[in-house]
Amino acid sequence: MAAMVKLLPRTLFGRNLGLLLAFALLAQLLWVAAFLYVQGPRAAEVGRLVAIELNAIDSAFAHMAPAEQRAYLNYLTGSGRLILQENPPPPDTAVGNSISLVARFAGSMRDNLSPDMAFRWADAPQPHPWVRMNIGDRRAWFTLPPSAMSRESLITSVLLVSLTIMALATAIALLIQRRINRPLRDVVDAARLVGEGADVRLPEYSVAELAEVATHFNAMSDNLRGMEAVRAEMLAGISHDIRTPLTKLRLALESRERNAPEVAHIERIDAIVSQFLDYGRAGSGGGEQMVDADLNTLVMQLAGEFEARDVPFQLSLAPLPALRFRPVSMQRVLANLMENAVRYARTGLEVRTRYDEGHVHVDVLDRGPGIPYDQVARMRQPFTRADTGRASVPGTGLGLAIVDRLVRLHGGTLSLVARSGGGLCASVALPLRAVVLR
Repeated sequence: MAAMVKLLPRTLFGRNLGLLLAFALLAQLLWVAAFLYVQGPRAAEVGRLVAIELNAIDSAFAHMAPAEQRAYLNYLTGSGRLILQENPPPPDTAVGNSISLVARFAGSMRDNLSPDMAFRWADAPQPHPWVRMNIGDRRAWFTLPPSAMSRESLITSVLLVSLTIMALATAIALLIQRRINRPLRDVVDAARLVGEGADVRLPEYSVAELAEVATHFNAMSDNLRGMEAVRAEMLAGISHDIRTPLTKLRLALESRERNAPEVAHIERIDAIVSQFLDYGRAGSGGGEQMVDADLNTLVMQLAGEFEARDVPFQLSLAPLPALRFRPVSMQRVLANLMENAVRYARTGLEVRTRYDEGHVHVDVLDRGPGIPYDQVARMRQPFTRADTGRASVPGTGLGLAIVDRLVRLHGGTLSLVARSGGGLCASVALPLRAVVLR
Protein backbone atom coordinates (compact mmCIF):
# COMPACT_ATOMS: atom_id res chain seq x y z
CA MET A 1 0.00 0.00 0.00
CA ALA A 2 2.82 2.39 0.89
CA ALA A 3 4.54 1.62 -2.43
CA MET A 4 1.34 2.46 -4.32
CA VAL A 5 1.01 5.76 -2.45
CA LYS A 6 4.58 6.67 -3.44
CA LEU A 7 3.68 6.12 -7.10
CA LEU A 8 0.87 8.69 -6.94
CA PRO A 9 1.64 12.19 -8.24
CA ARG A 10 2.55 14.67 -5.52
CA THR A 11 0.47 17.53 -6.94
CA LEU A 12 -3.29 17.89 -6.70
CA PHE A 13 -3.41 18.54 -10.44
CA GLY A 14 -1.56 15.29 -11.21
CA ARG A 15 -3.87 13.23 -9.00
CA ASN A 16 -7.06 14.80 -10.38
CA LEU A 17 -5.83 14.40 -13.94
CA GLY A 18 -4.88 10.78 -13.33
CA LEU A 19 -8.28 10.09 -11.79
CA LEU A 20 -10.12 11.67 -14.72
CA LEU A 21 -8.03 9.77 -17.25
CA ALA A 22 -8.57 6.51 -15.37
CA PHE A 23 -12.33 7.04 -15.36
CA ALA A 24 -12.30 8.02 -19.05
CA LEU A 25 -10.22 4.97 -19.96
CA LEU A 26 -12.44 2.64 -17.93
CA ALA A 27 -15.56 4.12 -19.50
CA GLN A 28 -14.15 3.67 -22.99
CA LEU A 29 -13.04 0.11 -22.31
CA LEU A 30 -16.51 -0.75 -21.03
CA TRP A 31 -18.03 0.93 -24.07
CA VAL A 32 -15.73 -0.97 -26.44
CA ALA A 33 -16.47 -4.25 -24.66
CA ALA A 34 -20.22 -3.62 -24.86
CA PHE A 35 -19.92 -2.58 -28.51
CA LEU A 36 -18.03 -5.74 -29.45
CA TYR A 37 -20.42 -7.88 -27.44
CA VAL A 38 -23.36 -6.50 -29.42
CA GLN A 39 -21.78 -5.91 -32.82
CA GLY A 40 -19.50 -8.96 -32.85
CA PRO A 41 -22.32 -11.49 -33.29
CA ARG A 42 -23.87 -9.21 -35.92
CA ALA A 43 -20.64 -9.14 -37.94
CA ALA A 44 -20.40 -12.93 -37.74
CA GLU A 45 -24.01 -13.24 -38.88
CA VAL A 46 -23.38 -10.94 -41.86
CA GLY A 47 -20.39 -13.12 -42.84
CA ARG A 48 -22.57 -16.24 -42.62
CA LEU A 49 -25.27 -14.65 -44.81
CA VAL A 50 -22.72 -13.55 -47.41
CA ALA A 51 -21.26 -17.07 -47.45
CA ILE A 52 -24.75 -18.58 -47.92
CA GLU A 53 -25.43 -16.23 -50.83
CA LEU A 54 -22.09 -17.12 -52.46
CA ASN A 55 -22.84 -20.83 -51.95
CA ALA A 56 -26.17 -20.31 -53.72
CA ILE A 57 -24.47 -18.52 -56.61
CA ASP A 58 -21.90 -21.31 -56.94
CA SER A 59 -24.65 -23.92 -56.88
CA ALA A 60 -26.62 -22.01 -59.51
CA PHE A 61 -23.59 -21.96 -61.84
CA ALA A 62 -23.30 -25.75 -61.50
CA HIS A 63 -26.86 -26.32 -62.75
CA MET A 64 -26.78 -23.86 -65.70
CA ALA A 65 -25.95 -24.37 -69.32
CA PRO A 66 -22.85 -22.55 -70.62
CA ALA A 67 -24.90 -19.80 -72.23
CA GLU A 68 -26.89 -19.29 -69.05
CA GLN A 69 -23.66 -19.23 -67.05
CA ARG A 70 -22.23 -16.45 -69.21
CA ALA A 71 -25.45 -14.43 -68.98
CA TYR A 72 -25.64 -14.88 -65.20
CA LEU A 73 -21.96 -13.94 -64.84
CA ASN A 74 -22.48 -10.78 -66.86
CA TYR A 75 -25.44 -9.95 -64.66
CA LEU A 76 -23.48 -10.42 -61.44
CA THR A 77 -20.45 -8.40 -62.55
CA GLY A 78 -22.54 -5.78 -64.34
CA SER A 79 -24.72 -5.14 -61.31
CA GLY A 80 -21.64 -4.80 -59.10
CA ARG A 81 -22.51 -7.69 -56.83
CA LEU A 82 -19.24 -9.49 -57.69
CA ILE A 83 -15.97 -8.42 -59.32
CA LEU A 84 -14.23 -10.95 -61.56
CA GLN A 85 -10.46 -10.96 -60.90
CA GLU A 86 -7.85 -11.74 -63.55
CA ASN A 87 -4.91 -11.38 -61.12
CA PRO A 88 -3.79 -14.26 -58.92
CA PRO A 89 -5.27 -14.32 -55.41
CA PRO A 90 -3.28 -13.28 -52.31
CA PRO A 91 -1.60 -15.97 -50.22
CA ASP A 92 -3.69 -17.82 -47.67
CA THR A 93 -2.98 -15.93 -44.41
CA ALA A 94 -4.72 -15.38 -41.09
CA VAL A 95 -7.33 -12.64 -40.90
CA GLY A 96 -5.99 -9.82 -38.70
CA ASN A 97 -6.98 -9.32 -35.07
CA SER A 98 -9.50 -11.90 -33.90
CA ILE A 99 -11.37 -9.39 -31.71
CA SER A 100 -12.07 -6.97 -34.56
CA LEU A 101 -15.43 -6.97 -36.29
CA VAL A 102 -13.80 -7.49 -39.69
CA ALA A 103 -12.03 -10.60 -38.39
CA ARG A 104 -15.30 -12.00 -37.10
CA PHE A 105 -16.95 -11.31 -40.44
CA ALA A 106 -14.15 -12.98 -42.39
CA GLY A 107 -13.90 -15.96 -40.05
CA SER A 108 -17.63 -16.61 -40.21
CA MET A 109 -17.56 -16.28 -43.99
CA ARG A 110 -14.68 -18.76 -44.33
CA ASP A 111 -16.36 -21.27 -42.04
CA ASN A 112 -19.69 -21.20 -43.90
CA LEU A 113 -18.45 -21.43 -47.52
CA SER A 114 -18.80 -24.72 -49.40
CA PRO A 115 -15.74 -26.99 -49.09
CA ASP A 116 -14.97 -26.74 -52.83
CA MET A 117 -14.87 -22.91 -52.69
CA ALA A 118 -11.47 -21.46 -51.79
CA PHE A 119 -11.21 -18.34 -49.62
CA ARG A 120 -8.50 -15.69 -49.35
CA TRP A 121 -8.27 -12.39 -47.44
CA ALA A 122 -6.52 -9.24 -48.66
CA ASP A 123 -5.71 -6.26 -46.40
CA ALA A 124 -4.58 -3.81 -49.08
CA PRO A 125 -5.54 -1.43 -50.47
CA GLN A 126 -8.71 -2.12 -48.48
CA PRO A 127 -9.68 -5.23 -46.50
CA HIS A 128 -11.75 -7.52 -48.75
CA PRO A 129 -12.32 -11.27 -49.33
CA TRP A 130 -11.44 -13.36 -52.40
CA VAL A 131 -13.70 -16.32 -53.25
CA ARG A 132 -13.14 -19.01 -55.92
CA MET A 133 -16.23 -20.37 -57.66
CA ASN A 134 -16.74 -22.96 -60.39
CA ILE A 135 -18.31 -21.70 -63.62
CA GLY A 136 -18.75 -24.88 -65.54
CA ASP A 137 -15.29 -26.29 -66.15
CA ARG A 138 -13.65 -22.97 -65.29
CA ARG A 139 -12.54 -21.82 -61.84
CA ALA A 140 -12.59 -18.06 -61.36
CA TRP A 141 -11.71 -15.76 -58.45
CA PHE A 142 -14.13 -13.08 -57.39
CA THR A 143 -14.05 -10.30 -54.83
CA LEU A 144 -16.86 -8.45 -53.14
CA PRO A 145 -17.30 -4.84 -54.25
CA PRO A 146 -15.38 -2.19 -52.24
CA SER A 147 -18.65 -0.69 -50.98
CA ALA A 148 -19.42 -3.88 -49.12
CA MET A 149 -16.05 -4.17 -47.35
CA SER A 150 -14.46 -0.72 -47.73
CA ARG A 151 -14.56 0.13 -44.01
CA GLU A 152 -11.57 -0.71 -41.90
CA SER A 153 -11.90 -2.41 -38.56
CA LEU A 154 -14.47 -0.62 -36.48
CA ILE A 155 -12.30 -1.17 -33.43
CA THR A 156 -9.87 1.39 -34.88
CA SER A 157 -12.62 3.97 -35.06
CA VAL A 158 -13.65 3.11 -31.52
CA LEU A 159 -10.08 3.64 -30.29
CA LEU A 160 -9.85 6.96 -32.10
CA VAL A 161 -13.09 8.07 -30.48
CA SER A 162 -11.75 6.93 -27.10
CA LEU A 163 -8.51 8.85 -27.53
CA THR A 164 -10.46 11.94 -28.56
CA ILE A 165 -12.66 11.69 -25.47
CA MET A 166 -9.59 11.20 -23.26
CA ALA A 167 -7.94 14.24 -24.85
CA LEU A 168 -11.06 16.29 -24.14
CA ALA A 169 -11.08 14.98 -20.55
CA THR A 170 -7.44 16.04 -20.19
CA ALA A 171 -8.19 19.52 -21.53
CA ILE A 172 -11.15 19.86 -19.18
CA ALA A 173 -9.00 18.67 -16.27
CA LEU A 174 -6.36 21.25 -17.14
CA LEU A 175 -8.97 24.01 -17.20
CA ILE A 176 -10.60 22.90 -13.93
CA GLN A 177 -7.31 22.37 -12.13
CA ARG A 178 -5.95 25.71 -13.33
CA ARG A 179 -8.98 27.47 -11.88
CA ILE A 180 -8.42 25.60 -8.60
CA ASN A 181 -4.64 25.94 -8.45
CA ARG A 182 -4.50 29.70 -8.96
CA PRO A 183 -6.40 30.63 -5.76
CA LEU A 184 -4.60 27.82 -3.90
CA ARG A 185 -1.25 29.32 -4.90
CA ASP A 186 -2.51 32.71 -3.74
CA VAL A 187 -3.45 31.23 -0.35
CA VAL A 188 -0.12 29.42 0.04
CA ASP A 189 1.93 32.49 -0.91
CA ALA A 190 -0.18 34.77 1.27
CA ALA A 191 0.20 32.42 4.25
CA ARG A 192 3.95 32.33 3.71
CA LEU A 193 4.17 36.11 3.54
CA VAL A 194 2.01 36.48 6.65
CA GLY A 195 4.42 34.11 8.38
CA GLU A 196 7.22 36.47 7.39
CA GLY A 197 5.40 39.39 8.98
CA ALA A 198 3.96 40.98 5.85
CA ASP A 199 0.51 42.56 5.72
CA VAL A 200 -1.29 40.52 3.03
CA ARG A 201 -4.95 40.12 2.16
CA LEU A 202 -6.56 37.78 -0.34
CA PRO A 203 -8.84 39.19 -3.06
CA GLU A 204 -12.60 38.73 -2.98
CA TYR A 205 -13.38 35.66 -5.10
CA SER A 206 -16.69 35.18 -6.88
CA VAL A 207 -16.86 31.45 -6.12
CA ALA A 208 -18.63 30.82 -2.80
CA GLU A 209 -16.11 28.32 -1.38
CA LEU A 210 -13.10 30.44 -2.30
CA ALA A 211 -14.81 33.58 -1.04
CA GLU A 212 -15.36 31.88 2.33
CA VAL A 213 -11.69 30.84 2.49
CA ALA A 214 -10.59 34.38 1.62
CA THR A 215 -12.93 35.88 4.24
CA HIS A 216 -11.59 33.68 7.03
CA PHE A 217 -8.00 34.15 5.90
CA ASN A 218 -8.33 37.93 5.83
CA ALA A 219 -9.98 37.86 9.27
CA MET A 220 -7.08 35.78 10.57
CA SER A 221 -4.61 38.21 9.00
CA ASP A 222 -6.39 41.16 10.62
CA ASN A 223 -6.34 39.41 14.01
CA LEU A 224 -2.65 38.64 13.67
CA ARG A 225 -1.93 42.22 12.69
CA GLY A 226 -3.87 43.47 15.71
CA MET A 227 -2.06 41.04 18.02
CA GLU A 228 1.25 42.14 16.56
CA ALA A 229 0.40 45.77 17.19
CA VAL A 230 -0.51 44.97 20.82
CA ARG A 231 2.67 42.94 21.25
CA ALA A 232 4.82 45.72 19.79
CA GLU A 233 3.13 48.22 22.12
CA MET A 234 3.73 45.94 25.11
CA LEU A 235 7.39 45.47 24.17
CA ALA A 236 7.84 49.19 23.84
CA GLY A 237 6.19 49.71 27.24
CA ILE A 238 8.38 47.05 28.87
CA SER A 239 11.47 48.55 27.30
CA HIS A 240 10.59 52.01 28.61
CA ASP A 241 9.21 51.04 32.04
CA ILE A 242 12.08 48.73 32.95
CA ARG A 243 15.04 50.40 31.33
CA THR A 244 14.22 53.91 32.54
CA PRO A 245 14.51 53.11 36.27
CA LEU A 246 17.56 50.92 35.55
CA THR A 247 19.25 53.83 33.82
CA LYS A 248 18.42 56.18 36.70
CA LEU A 249 19.71 53.64 39.22
CA ARG A 250 22.94 53.17 37.33
CA LEU A 251 23.52 56.93 37.08
CA ALA A 252 22.83 57.31 40.79
CA LEU A 253 25.34 54.61 41.67
CA GLU A 254 27.99 55.98 39.31
CA SER A 255 27.58 59.46 40.80
CA ARG A 256 28.36 58.08 44.25
CA GLU A 257 31.01 55.54 43.22
CA ARG A 258 32.26 55.30 39.64
CA ASN A 259 33.27 51.62 39.81
CA ALA A 260 30.50 50.40 42.09
CA PRO A 261 29.99 46.60 41.71
CA GLU A 262 26.24 47.11 41.54
CA VAL A 263 26.66 48.84 38.15
CA ALA A 264 27.79 45.54 36.59
CA HIS A 265 24.68 43.83 37.92
CA ILE A 266 22.48 46.58 36.47
CA GLU A 267 24.18 46.25 33.08
CA ARG A 268 23.62 42.50 33.19
CA ILE A 269 19.92 43.04 33.97
CA ASP A 270 19.75 45.49 31.07
CA ALA A 271 21.36 42.92 28.75
CA ILE A 272 18.86 40.28 29.89
CA VAL A 273 15.94 42.64 29.21
CA SER A 274 17.41 43.33 25.77
CA GLN A 275 17.50 39.61 25.00
CA PHE A 276 13.91 39.20 26.14
CA LEU A 277 12.88 42.03 23.82
CA ASP A 278 14.91 40.57 20.96
CA TYR A 279 13.20 37.20 21.43
CA GLY A 280 9.79 38.87 21.42
CA ARG A 281 10.55 40.80 18.24
CA ALA A 282 12.10 37.79 16.48
CA GLY A 283 8.72 36.28 15.63
CA SER A 284 7.82 38.98 13.09
CA GLY A 285 11.08 40.52 11.99
CA GLY A 286 10.10 43.80 13.61
CA GLY A 287 8.45 44.99 10.41
CA GLU A 288 11.84 45.10 8.69
CA GLN A 289 11.75 44.99 4.89
CA MET A 290 13.62 42.30 2.96
CA VAL A 291 16.37 43.33 0.54
CA ASP A 292 18.56 41.55 -1.99
CA ALA A 293 22.15 41.62 -0.75
CA ASP A 294 25.39 39.65 -0.55
CA LEU A 295 25.61 37.66 2.68
CA ASN A 296 29.41 37.49 2.42
CA THR A 297 29.56 41.27 2.90
CA LEU A 298 27.65 40.99 6.16
CA VAL A 299 29.92 38.16 7.35
CA MET A 300 33.05 40.19 6.62
CA GLN A 301 31.60 43.22 8.42
CA LEU A 302 30.88 41.20 11.57
CA ALA A 303 34.26 39.44 11.38
CA GLY A 304 35.92 42.86 11.30
CA GLU A 305 34.05 43.90 14.46
CA PHE A 306 35.17 40.76 16.30
CA GLU A 307 38.74 41.23 15.09
CA ALA A 308 38.68 44.74 16.55
CA ARG A 309 37.93 43.04 19.89
CA ASP A 310 41.02 40.88 19.32
CA VAL A 311 38.88 37.82 18.52
CA PRO A 312 39.68 36.94 14.89
CA PHE A 313 37.55 34.54 12.84
CA GLN A 314 39.03 32.60 9.94
CA LEU A 315 36.87 33.18 6.86
CA SER A 316 36.25 30.69 4.05
CA LEU A 317 33.79 32.50 1.84
CA ALA A 318 32.58 30.97 -1.42
CA PRO A 319 30.94 33.11 -4.14
CA LEU A 320 27.24 33.51 -3.32
CA PRO A 321 24.29 34.73 -5.40
CA ALA A 322 22.29 37.67 -4.13
CA LEU A 323 20.08 36.54 -1.24
CA ARG A 324 16.80 38.08 -0.07
CA PHE A 325 16.87 38.70 3.69
CA ARG A 326 16.25 41.25 6.45
CA PRO A 327 19.63 42.90 7.11
CA VAL A 328 19.22 43.66 10.83
CA SER A 329 17.65 40.29 11.60
CA MET A 330 20.32 38.42 9.67
CA GLN A 331 23.04 40.45 11.38
CA ARG A 332 21.53 39.41 14.71
CA VAL A 333 21.56 35.75 13.60
CA LEU A 334 25.22 35.73 12.62
CA ALA A 335 26.31 37.93 15.53
CA ASN A 336 24.60 35.63 18.06
CA LEU A 337 26.21 32.52 16.58
CA MET A 338 29.64 34.14 16.45
CA GLU A 339 29.22 35.55 19.97
CA ASN A 340 28.31 32.08 21.26
CA ALA A 341 31.42 30.64 19.61
CA VAL A 342 33.58 33.30 21.26
CA ARG A 343 31.86 32.99 24.65
CA TYR A 344 32.00 29.21 24.92
CA ALA A 345 35.07 28.30 22.85
CA ARG A 346 37.44 31.15 21.83
CA THR A 347 39.44 28.59 19.80
CA GLY A 348 39.05 27.25 16.28
CA LEU A 349 36.78 30.16 15.33
CA GLU A 350 35.76 30.04 11.67
CA VAL A 351 32.96 31.15 9.37
CA ARG A 352 32.29 29.37 6.09
CA THR A 353 29.80 30.15 3.35
CA ARG A 354 28.71 28.04 0.39
CA TYR A 355 25.91 27.68 -2.13
CA ASP A 356 24.29 24.32 -2.83
CA GLU A 357 21.02 23.25 -4.49
CA GLY A 358 19.14 26.52 -4.17
CA HIS A 359 20.28 27.25 -0.60
CA VAL A 360 22.91 29.56 0.86
CA HIS A 361 24.73 28.00 3.80
CA VAL A 362 26.58 29.81 6.59
CA ASP A 363 28.60 27.69 9.04
CA VAL A 364 29.99 29.10 12.29
CA LEU A 365 32.58 26.70 13.75
CA ASP A 366 34.56 26.48 16.96
CA ARG A 367 36.67 24.04 18.97
CA GLY A 368 34.87 24.43 22.27
CA PRO A 369 33.13 21.81 24.42
CA GLY A 370 30.27 21.51 21.94
CA ILE A 371 26.76 20.36 22.77
CA PRO A 372 25.91 16.75 23.70
CA TYR A 373 23.89 15.00 21.01
CA ASP A 374 20.96 14.30 23.34
CA GLN A 375 20.67 18.04 24.16
CA VAL A 376 20.77 19.45 20.61
CA ALA A 377 17.01 19.30 20.02
CA ARG A 378 16.07 21.23 23.18
CA MET A 379 18.74 23.92 22.64
CA ARG A 380 16.33 25.73 20.31
CA GLN A 381 13.86 26.17 23.14
CA PRO A 382 13.97 29.48 25.07
CA PHE A 383 15.70 29.64 28.46
CA THR A 384 17.62 26.41 27.71
CA ARG A 385 21.36 25.95 28.16
CA ALA A 386 23.59 22.95 27.67
CA ASP A 387 24.98 21.21 30.70
CA THR A 388 28.54 20.82 29.43
CA GLY A 389 30.95 23.72 29.75
CA ARG A 390 28.29 26.44 29.87
CA ALA A 391 27.05 26.65 33.45
CA SER A 392 29.81 29.05 34.47
CA VAL A 393 29.19 31.41 31.52
CA PRO A 394 26.48 34.02 32.14
CA GLY A 395 23.50 34.00 29.82
CA THR A 396 19.72 33.63 29.57
CA GLY A 397 19.48 30.70 27.16
CA LEU A 398 17.72 32.83 24.56
CA GLY A 399 20.52 33.25 22.01
CA LEU A 400 19.90 30.11 19.96
CA ALA A 401 16.13 30.45 20.38
CA ILE A 402 16.33 33.93 18.82
CA VAL A 403 18.55 32.62 16.02
CA ASP A 404 16.17 29.73 15.31
CA ARG A 405 13.10 32.00 15.14
CA LEU A 406 14.80 34.49 12.84
CA VAL A 407 16.14 31.76 10.57
CA ARG A 408 12.69 30.16 10.29
CA LEU A 409 11.27 33.62 9.60
CA HIS A 410 13.47 33.59 6.46
CA GLY A 411 12.26 30.11 5.51
CA GLY A 412 15.58 28.54 6.55
CA THR A 413 16.79 25.95 9.04
CA LEU A 414 19.33 25.93 11.87
CA SER A 415 21.32 22.79 12.62
CA LEU A 416 23.87 22.13 15.40
CA VAL A 417 26.40 19.41 14.59
CA ALA A 418 29.39 18.20 16.56
CA ARG A 419 32.70 18.66 14.73
CA SER A 420 35.12 15.83 14.20
CA GLY A 421 37.95 16.41 16.67
CA GLY A 422 35.79 18.41 19.06
CA GLY A 423 33.76 21.59 18.86
CA LEU A 424 30.50 22.66 17.28
CA CYS A 425 29.29 23.63 13.81
CA ALA A 426 26.22 25.90 13.85
CA SER A 427 24.90 25.80 10.28
CA VAL A 428 22.24 28.08 8.78
CA ALA A 429 20.61 27.12 5.47
CA LEU A 430 18.60 29.84 3.72
CA PRO A 431 16.52 29.35 0.54
CA LEU A 432 17.57 31.50 -2.37
CA ARG A 433 14.17 32.00 -3.97
CA ALA A 434 12.04 34.96 -2.99
CA VAL A 435 8.32 34.53 -2.28
CA VAL A 436 6.02 36.72 -4.37
CA LEU A 437 2.25 36.85 -3.99
CA ARG A 438 0.54 36.27 -7.33
